[in-house]
Amino acid sequence: MKMDFRLEEWVPPTEGAHLGIAIVGAGQVVNGAHLPAYRKGGLSVAGIFDRDRAKAEATAGRFGVEKVYGSLEELLDDPAVDIVDVAVPGVEQKTIALAAAGQGKHLLCQKPLAASVDDGREIVAAAKANGVQLAVNMNGRWDPALRAAKALIEDEFLGAPRFVRFEVSGGGWPSTGWISAGRHMAILYNMIHCIDFLRYCFGEPERVSATDISFPDEAPPGDRMAIITMEFPEHLRGLVIQDCYSSASPPRWFFQFEGTEGVIEGEPGWHEYPNPRPSTIRLASRRWDWTWAAPKLAGCWLPDGWLGTMTALQQAVVTGRPAHNSGDDNLKTLELVFAIYDAIDQRRVVELGGVAGAGLRKIGRRVGNLIRW
Repeated sequence: MKMDFRLEEWVPPTEGAHLGIAIVGAGQVVNGAHLPAYRKGGLSVAGIFDRDRAKAEATAGRFGVEKVYGSLEELLDDPAVDIVDVAVPGVEQKTIALAAAGQGKHLLCQKPLAASVDDGREIVAAAKANGVQLAVNMNGRWDPALRAAKALIEDEFLGAPRFVRFEVSGGGWPSTGWISAGRHMAILYNMIHCIDFLRYCFGEPERVSATDISFPDEAPPGDRMAIITMEFPEHLRGLVIQDCYSSASPPRWFFQFEGTEGVIEGEPGWHEYPNPRPSTIRLASRRWDWTWAAPKLAGCWLPDGWLGTMTALQQAVVTGRPAHNSGDDNLKTLELVFAIYDAIDQRRVVELGGVAGAGLRKIGRRVGNLIRW
């Protein structure tokens, strides 16, 4: 029995590292993820803007950002800014994205791209009309465990995929603030990572069904607990389970992908934000008589995921070829999320287009494989 493989650390591309980035927003995710990632990658941050200038100044001082803009208009007028990194809630993103595209600035938008499919389409159309590259911050695609899983899937480690699942639990979910203000919360802002990764790897599902669970004491009613099933072409089935109702236990993300020839399971390193534990992965294969192996992974979702999304956009700007986390691609994820909400609200199976094997294209080669046989 021979377990013959090696892991390779993802190295961010350097093309486009000179492009000037201006950040809109100075909240927790900027301080805990965006700016640590850009510092790690040696990227050029031209400045930052937040409606709360004191927050922007504090963040700029913490990370050595030279310029604090007094307005969005000042930021967009700065010739040193090539890319606008939007780090605000999805409900506020559209206005900023349309203004930036209109000024010819390339865009890294926060996930979700928008609070509705129509708004997402409008943002994507504006980027195209103004000839700018648009990418969406689906940073989970660069988690080491998920990158390794993607590379293995491309190398046909699973054989024919049969069953894939994500389980997200613990950590609670905010009961106050903007993120808890509406019906669409945890699926749109949290489970979207799982949903996006499944279609990234395995293509578009043919149909989805889903249910969420609300409780009498829950205000506002939301989707903190949900079960989603997906039917993909070629006999593949997917399951995503979320239980973020209770804060009694720490957050846990778990995935398992099964096929005729192998099994991949692991946990992305997304615990105790912003200080995650390492990502982990385990593999079993028919070629190894189903013995398990647990290779060590280099890097971590935080900050590598944010460095990945930005450097993918920078490459797109330099080469003129859209990133795999482009606006067009992410629009399909957004459409799938709202199809899931339709399935919940209407208590029915929602029929979709379905594209067999779309996720098995060699897209992942562009961001570097972690596993080679």
